[in-house]
Amino acid sequence: MSVARSVAGVYLAASLAAVYQASSPRTDLSAVGGLAPLTRALALQPADFGWRLWSVVTYPAVDQQLWSITVSAPLLYFSLRYFERGWTASALLKFLLAVTLASAAIVLALALGGYALLGRETGPVHGALGILSALLVAYRQGIPEHTIKLGPLPSGVRIKHLPFAWLLLHVILVAVTGVWPTFLLAIAGFLASWWYLRFVRAEDGIIGDRSDTFAFAAFFPDVIQPFLHPVLNAIYNLNVRLGLIKPQQRILGGRTDPITRAAVSRRFLASAPKAKGSADAARTPVSESDRRKALALKSLEVALQAKSASASKATN
Repeated sequence: MSVARSVAGVYLAASLAAVYQASSPRTDLSAVGGLAPLTRALALQPADFGWRLWSVVTYPAVDQQLWSITVSAPLLYFSLRYFERGWTASALLKFLLAVTLASAAIVLALALGGYALLGRETGPVHGALGILSALLVAYRQGIPEHTIKLGPLPSGVRIKHLPFAWLLLHVILVAVTGVWPTFLLAIAGFLASWWYLRFVRAEDGIIGDRSDTFAFAAFFPDVIQPFLHPVLNAIYNLNVRLGLIKPQQRILGGRTDPITRAAVSRRFLASAPKAKGSADAARTPVSESDRRKALALKSLEVALQAKSASASKATN
């Protein structure tokens, strides 16, 4: 059974069950904080997290608003089906698990910070919004120049501009409505997806996507990026020293080879494009085309070695 069908099916079934419970006259919503019993059981609740460890995995599986389910279920299914075909089912499962766990950690950290600074507790966090944010970042990585039509806009919008618009929308919504859990989930899914795709995911012998076009600053408008570079580079260097992020690596012949840390620290989060022919640019892939060239060269090298080995055997 496909991952897309399974994940979307679980989300749809659990969410519809929660809606049914919430609408049932036998359910006393005042006794469970306005949430259906199923929603409360699966949701991530920062205030009561200690004895609800399972919720770090279950919170994306349930939603309680019909309009949200109507929008999220088809988006979830078709997006997951798209990436399942492009990545394989196992790679998609790893992505979903990593994003779900990392998003939960980010939500808990932000909720704790919000309570410490503002004295405000964060309510239950649940729904597929974090996964949808993560998938939007994955689209941004894979097809950034693709144009889609959005409503009555006369011209299409490039996918590479959507993540920033998505974040800006949720900043405006939290400022107007004060719904903090939804904002945290959108931000957490975005950050978790970028972290995984940038530093963790292994594909064709290369760990992560360290290209300049997928740097964190590249998600923001060009006019803002120069102000972000120093801050983001400082954050990156701190994470490297703490061991939270490893310098770029390639998997070659069963071993993991690190690439120069000095070159990496200038490029991962907020680097500007290197001049042609620079040593660092030669060591670090800067785009998908460079990635494909590196893989082609690697395949050619393996083929030549195999041919040389067979030729030497024939001579002997």
